[in-house]
Amino acid sequence: MELKAIHKGETLKPIPMIGKIGLEKGEVGLDVKEKKIFGILRAWKVDSQELKEELRAMHG
Repeated sequence: MELKAIHKGETLKPIPMIGKIGLEKGEVGLDVKEKKIFGILRAWKVDSQELKEELRAMHG
């Protein structure tokens, strides 16, 4: 099961999910993965020529 949270200061705030997570009371283990902007952007497919043309059209 994967749960997502937002890190602020020294606190992890869970992002609400739809429905219950179905865990009994007790300890759970966490595997924390930091997501940086470059990791997110790497998955985007961008046509660099098209992007250049759009920027030129917007800024002359």
